[in-house]
Amino acid sequence: MTGRRNAIGRGVAARVRGALAGAAAGRAGDRVPGEGGEAQGAAGGGQAGIGHASGAARGKSKYGNRRVTLNGEKFDSQREMERYSHLRLMERAGLIGGLRRQVAFELAPAVVIQGRKRPPLRYVADFVYREAGAELDTIEDSKGAITEAYRIKRHLMAALGFAIKETK
Repeated sequence: MTGRRNAIGRGVAARVRGALAGAAAGRAGDRVPGEGGEAQGAAGGGQAGIGHASGAARGKSKYGNRRVTLNGEKFDSQREMERYSHLRLMERAGLIGGLRRQVAFELAPAVVIQGRKRPPLRYVADFVYREAGAELDTIEDSKGAITEAYRIKRHLMAALGFAIKETK
């Protein structure tokens, strides 16, 4: 606990002070952030804090990827951008054709569960293209970390007859 006290004289923990006590007790001269939201993070009383990301407060992503932009196109990771550049070179060389990005596949239709409508389950492939001489499209995903959700979607795609090529 710190030396700060709330309205009834009890000590208030620092993480609670800004979110709860600061909003109610914030005054201009006492350096406790109030309704104006002049501090950053949960102590600010504004929207930054738990559940509200801000540009300055964002840290490293969960899997270490960083969104990047190349020629006005946005990519979820550096790996995905590099793979796209490589595939574009392959397309220009005539090794592949019909390169598309972020192609959605419906795994299961929308349903109603306990009176609430649930959206369809979808898998979004990073790239879909046709290799020279192949009869079927190649579905490709650039993966750094294979999550449990991805494993389930990969399984459902296989059940529908689609194989996913994973590049690392």
